[in-house]
Amino acid sequence: MTRRLSPADYLTLANGVLGFLAITYVIDKKLLVASVLILVAAVVDGLDGWAARRWGTTHSRGAALDSVADAISFCLAPALLLYTEFYDPVRGTAWTDLPNALAVAAATLVAIFGLFRLARFVEGDHRRGEFVGFPTPANALFLVSMVHLFGDGPVRGLLFSAPPLVLGASLLTSFLMVSEIPYPKVGDAARVWVFVGAAVFGGLLLLAAVLQPSADLPPLVLFTFTLALSVAYLAGGPLYARARPREEMVPVHGR
Repeated sequence: MTRRLSPADYLTLANGVLGFLAITYVIDKKLLVASVLILVAAVVDGLDGWAARRWGTTHSRGAALDSVADAISFCLAPALLLYTEFYDPVRGTAWTDLPNALAVAAATLVAIFGLFRLARFVEGDHRRGEFVGFPTPANALFLVSMVHLFGDGPVRGLLFSAPPLVLGASLLTSFLMVSEIPYPKVGDAARVWVFVGAAVFGGLLLLAAVLQPSADLPPLVLFTFTLALSVAYLAGGPLYARARPREEMVPVHGR
C-alpha cells in the first residue's frame, strides 16, 4: 500500500494527523497550540493539491482521502474548539442557558455542515474549476482567528471579548459552506488575495495596536493575519468568481 502512496497522499495524511493532534490539545484545554496546528494543517492541505499536480497520483481516491482528512482538521477540530471556548457548564445546560445553547448550535453546525460540504465536494465538485460554497479550510482559518481575537474563555480575546460576534459569525459561515455561492480556488486568485489580504491585515493590525497595546504580539499578529486573509476570501471570493469569464474556468485538482 505504501508503494502506491504519492507525495500528495503523504501530505493529506499529515493534514489528518495535525487535525487529530489539534483535537487532543483542545481536550487538554491548550487552545493556542490546537489552533496553530489547525493553521498548519490548512497550509499542508494547500500543498497536497500542488503535489498532486506536480507528481501525479497512482489511484483515484485522492479526493475522498482529502475530504476525510479535512473533516478531522477543518470540521471536527474547529467545532470542538468553539464548544470548549464558549460552553460553560457553570452557567447550566444548553437547555437552560442561551449562551451555552448558542455554543452548542454553532459547534454542531460547523461540524455537520462542514461534513455535508465535503461530501458534495467528493461527489463531483472537485472536478469543477471553482468551489461551490465556502471551503472548509477557509472557514476553519476564519473561526480560529475569531476565537482568539474575540474569545471569552480559556483564551482571552486579543482585541476585545465579544462571544456573540464569534458565535454569530460561525453560524453565518456554516450556512455559507452549504450554499451555492461560488468561490475561486485559491491558486486562481492568489495575487488578488495577497494584495487584499495585506491591506486588510494592515488595517486590523493598526486597530489591534490601538485597542490592545499590551496584547501578546506574536499570536496577535498571527491571528490578525489569518483573519485578514479569510475575510478577504470570504467577502471578495464570490465577486472574483462571478466576474471571471466562464471559459477560463479550467478544472484543476481541488485538494
